[in-house]
Amino acid sequence: MYLSDLNLQFLISNIQTVCNKTILIASPSWQVLSCTHTDVTSYTQDVLTYCIATNDPDKAAQHFGITITPFYVEETLVCYFLIFDKNSVQLSAYLKTLTSLLIAPQISDRHSQMANTRSILVNQLSNIHQGISEIEPIMKDFDYRYNCPRCAILLEIAHQNKHAFSYKFDSSETAIESLITSHSLYSKDDIFGFLSSERYVIYKDTQNLCESDRPDMLSGYADSIVKDMKKQQGILLHAGIGSTYEDLPNLRNSYLEALFLITNYDYLNADAALSLQIKNYISGQPNFPWLLEQPFSCSIPTAFHSATFTGNSY
Repeated sequence: MYLSDLNLQFLISNIQTVCNKTILIASPSWQVLSCTHTDVTSYTQDVLTYCIATNDPDKAAQHFGITITPFYVEETLVCYFLIFDKNSVQLSAYLKTLTSLLIAPQISDRHSQMANTRSILVNQLSNIHQGISEIEPIMKDFDYRYNCPRCAILLEIAHQNKHAFSYKFDSSETAIESLITSHSLYSKDDIFGFLSSERYVIYKDTQNLCESDRPDMLSGYADSIVKDMKKQQGILLHAGIGSTYEDLPNLRNSYLEALFLITNYDYLNADAALSLQIKNYISGQPNFPWLLEQPFSCSIPTAFHSATFTGNSY
């Protein structure tokens, strides 16, 4: 995040319109970006020198009797506002609001770029097995761990109302991402993104979930997302939960299990549950004897897998 020259010109012009105070905008490293007064006085330079030496805005503000307001965007320091007046709380709030409006397009662009990159990653994990080399750059960018137990939670829009046909998952969608990152079970190793306009997958980190409680916790997690999306967006989602696997290549197996549940959702969901979990359909139920064949550690037989799922996440 940064302030462009046009952003700085706009800020200074607006500041000069609403007040006659001396205000300096400094970079995170205390370099002058712009100022309401063209000449940087020796006093102003003394303030900046002190800030560089201490890197303590509160101490500097107290020492010189001024106001220093740091401006953050998503925990990233963008700049400092140095207001040469110690009673400028309202002006600080004004500057923050104005700057937030100016920098909003950058936030939107950044979010879209990150969402698209995550989409590439989840599609690679969900489709034909990818080598580590293909996904390594993205894993590093997001600081995801490789050896981490995860399970697939596949979400699909259920077209049971008119609004559902106008709603889609894409890089501009933020509602479900907010639910994921604000959830009490959120982990920085949760890998999530849209597979298509109708499907979204979460490779949920399960390492800190007690194994005996894990099924119930995962069901509760998926159910809460389904409920909140219905409440906030008016969208009904179907949710399928696959098994937990320890390494990245086998996450495709978990995805295929979740995909089986989604594909057969109406048939399997006689109890009208908010989410379905594969463990409930691989324990010898008479209606699904073929699910027990497990030819490659996945609970879906080779013939069914080859005919139905190979290379198709959409």
